[in-house]
Amino acid sequence: MMQDCSKPGSTFGSETSIATDGSERGALDHEDVQNLGDFVRQFSDCLSQLKAVFQDNSCESESYDAFRASAHDALAAVLSILKSVLQKYSAIQSVDVLTAAAHLISAVKNHGYGAESADVSEALQGVDQLALAFSNRLSEYLLGDIDVGSSKYTSDENLADRDYSKPADTLTLSAAQIDNVLQHHEAGVEMAFYRAKVWSRYARNIISYVEKRAQIESEHAKKVAHLAQTMRPLLKEEGFLPFQSIYCTGLDQDIELAGMCQATGNLLLTHKFAEPLANRIVEHERARKALRDDWLKEVKKVQEAAGDLRKARSGYIQRQQEYERAKEAVGKAETDDHGSSKVEKKRRLEEDCLYKAAEAETTYKACVAEANQRHRELQAVKLEILSGVRELMYQCDQTMKAVTVMHYQLLHTLATPVPVQLQTLWESSRLYEPGAQYAEFVRQLTQDDTVKEMERFVFEPYNELTRAYDRTRISQDSRDMMEHVPLYLRNISADKDKQFWPSDSESVSDSECDSSPLPSPRHQQVAPLQTVEHRSSYGQGALSPAASTHKFKKMKTPSKCRECDCYVYFQGVDCQVCSLACHRKCLEVLAVQCGNRGLNRRMTTFGVDVQAHLRQTNTDVPPLVTRCIADVERRGVAVKGIYRVSGVKSKVEQLCQVFELGGKDVDLDEINPTVVANVLKLYLRQLPEPLLTFRLHGDFIGVAKEFPGNGRVEAELSNVVVPRFNGILRRLPMANSKTTAVLFQHLKKVADLQAVNHMSAGNLGIVFGPNLLRKSNVASLDSLLDTESQARVIELLILYSAELFDSADGNRKQQQQHTEVVQDVEKGAVYEGDAVRKAAAAADESSPIYL
Repeated sequence: MMQDCSKPGSTFGSETSIATDGSERGALDHEDVQNLGDFVRQFSDCLSQLKAVFQDNSCESESYDAFRASAHDALAAVLSILKSVLQKYSAIQSVDVLTAAAHLISAVKNHGYGAESADVSEALQGVDQLALAFSNRLSEYLLGDIDVGSSKYTSDENLADRDYSKPADTLTLSAAQIDNVLQHHEAGVEMAFYRAKVWSRYARNIISYVEKRAQIESEHAKKVAHLAQTMRPLLKEEGFLPFQSIYCTGLDQDIELAGMCQATGNLLLTHKFAEPLANRIVEHERARKALRDDWLKEVKKVQEAAGDLRKARSGYIQRQQEYERAKEAVGKAETDDHGSSKVEKKRRLEEDCLYKAAEAETTYKACVAEANQRHRELQAVKLEILSGVRELMYQCDQTMKAVTVMHYQLLHTLATPVPVQLQTLWESSRLYEPGAQYAEFVRQLTQDDTVKEMERFVFEPYNELTRAYDRTRISQDSRDMMEHVPLYLRNISADKDKQFWPSDSESVSDSECDSSPLPSPRHQQVAPLQTVEHRSSYGQGALSPAASTHKFKKMKTPSKCRECDCYVYFQGVDCQVCSLACHRKCLEVLAVQCGNRGLNRRMTTFGVDVQAHLRQTNTDVPPLVTRCIADVERRGVAVKGIYRVSGVKSKVEQLCQVFELGGKDVDLDEINPTVVANVLKLYLRQLPEPLLTFRLHGDFIGVAKEFPGNGRVEAELSNVVVPRFNGILRRLPMANSKTTAVLFQHLKKVADLQAVNHMSAGNLGIVFGPNLLRKSNVASLDSLLDTESQARVIELLILYSAELFDSADGNRKQQQQHTEVVQDVEKGAVYEGDAVRKAAAAADESSPIYL
C-alpha cells in the first residue's frame, strides 16, 4: 500500500510521505506519556507548595525574610520543572505559557513581603494562570492539535547523520576505537592537533557570521520599526478607509516583530551565543597548547635518546674497528718474529682496544635500552594526548551544540508567528467588499444629518410696505432662510476669486484642515484587537465595533460562523455570553452585537451528542464514523503512522464541512487517508461527552491502574480484564455501545498490521486515549495525571476487542479472512498491496458487528 501511494499516479502519495517525514518523528510513545505524567505531578505539587506559601503565611515582622525565601524557593522549583518540560518537549512551549510564567515571576518578585496588609491575590492569580496555560497547551499537545516537527526539510537527526565525505552506512567509532586508530597512525597526534586547530578557526567564522547577521537584522528592524511608527498615525487620521485596520494591524505586527528581532539579536550577541562560544574557543586554545607542549617535551626526550643512540653506535663501531686492527698487528708481529718486546707492546695495545670495544658495546646497549624506554613512554603519552584532544573536542562540540540549538530556537521563536499573521491578513483582505467603507461613510452621514425634502428658496414679491427693511430683521430672516440651505452652499464667499473646492495643486492635508466646508463625520476608529483582555486570547487582528461588544474565548467545540456562514473547527472563537461563534478572520467585519440570549450553533454532526445525532440520522452508528472507518480499512490500514500522522488542517476542515453538510455522496478516493483519519479523531474529540462517557471515567481508569503495562503477558490477563470491562461496557448507553464496538473492531484491524503501519495497540492507545476517555471538557493538571492510564485503557480494549465486542457467529468468517490478510502482509512488503485489497474485500462481505 505504501509503495502504491508513492507512485506518480497516486493523488495522495506525496502528502503521505511529507506527513510521515514530519509528524511521525514528533509522535509520543509510552515512555513519553509516562514522563509527561511524572512532570505533571511534580509541576502540580510545586504549584501547590507555592500557593500554600502565600496562603498560609502569617505576616509577622520576624517572618518576612523567611516568607520571601520560601516564596522564591518554591518559585525556583516551579520554574525548574517547567524548564525541564519545555526543553524536552519544545512543542509545548507557547506564548501563553511563557507569558503566564513571566507574570508569576513578576508577581512573586514584586510582592510586598514587608507590608502588613500585602495583597497576595496577584501571586495566587499568577499560579492559577500558569496552571491553566500549561494544562491547555499540554492537552493540545496530547490531542495532536499542535504540529510537531512538520517540515519539508530534513530533521536535525538526519542532518547530524549526514556524512559529506564517507558512505552513509559508516559506523560510529567508540572513544577507545578513536584513540586506537590515531595511536597506530604515524601522524595521529599531528592530525588530532590539526583538527583541534581547525575547530577554533571554524568556531570563529561561525561567531563572525552570527554577529554580522544579528547586527544587520537589528539595523533593519530599527528602520522598519521607525517606518511603521511614522506611518501608523498617518494611516489613522481619517476613518472609513479600505483595509485601514488591515494595514494598521500589519504595522503593529512590524513594530512587535522588530522589537523581538532586536531582543533576539542582543541575546545572540551576548550570553546566548557569542559569549559562550568565544569563551570555549579561549579555553580550547589554552588546553590545546598545553597538550601540544607536553607532547613536544616527550618528543624531544625521544629525539635526545635517539641522538645518544646514534653516537653510541658510532663509537661502538669505531672501537670494534680499532680492536680488529690491533688484533691483526699482533698476529703479524708474531709471524715476522720481531723482538719479544715489540710483540708484548702490541699485545698490550690489543688488550686496551678490546677493553674500549667492550665499554663501547656496553654504552651502545644502554642507549638502545634507554631509547626503547623513551619510545614506550612516548606511546603512553601519545595515548594520553589523544585522549585529551578527544575529550577537548567533545567539550567543544557540546558547547557548539548548545549555542546552535539556542540560536535556531530563538530564530524559530522569532519566525513562527509570522506565517500565521500573514495568513490572517490575506484571508481578512479577501473578505473585504469593494466600496464597503465608502458606503459606511455615507451611511454615517445619513444618520448624523437628516436631509429634509423641501423647497429651500421662496419667492417673496415686492411690496411698498416693506421697502424699509430693518437691518436686524433682514439679518434674522437671512439666517432663518439659510437654515434650509444645503451645507455645501452656506460658506460660499462673495469674493469670486476664492474657490470652494481645492485646486489640483493643493495637498490632501490642506484640504482636510479645520476650515474645510466638508467636515468628516465622527471618526469611528475600529477598536484594536490587541487589548489587554483580547490579545492573549485569540491573537492578532482588529475587532469591528459589533465584535468589541462580545466576550470571546477560544472555541472548544465546532460551530458555524455567524458572519460567513461557514463551519469553524480550528481557528475560531465564541462569546461566553451569547454563544456566538465566529472565525478569527471574520472578527473584523462582524456585524452582530452581543445579546443576552444564546444564538443557535446549527451544527448537525460535529459537537453534537451521539444519541441526538443518531436520532436525527436514524442510524445505529454515526455515518461519519462508518464512512471514515470503511475508507481507512480500504486504503489506509497499511499506511505508516495512520492515526498518528497529522493531516493538513485546511483539508481536514474542508472534509469536515462536507460531512457537516450531509456528505453522503462525498468521494473519499481523492483524499489522503491521513486526512480521513484525522477527521474521525476530530469528530470523537469534539463530542460534548466522550464516547466512553464522563460517568464511567473512574471505572475505566481503575482497571488501567490495577493492570498497568509493566511487561506482563497480556494473554494471562484475559480471564480477569475481560469480565471487568464487560461489566463497565454494559453500562454504556446503547448509541455509545454500538459506536464503541465498531470503532474498536476497526482499531484491532489496524493494530494487527503493526508490522507495516507501526501502529500497535499501545500507540493507538496514546492517540485515542484523550479523545475517547476524559474526566471533563476543561483541561486541568488533575486531568492530565490520568494520561498514561487513558492510553492503557484503550490499549486493553483493543487487545481484547474480540472477546469484548465480537459476539456474533457471522463475524467468524470475517475474522478468519482478516487473519489471512495479516499473515500475507507479514510475509513481506511485496504482498502489501494484494493484502490490503483482500482486506477491503473481506470488509465488504460482512457488515460491522455491534453489541
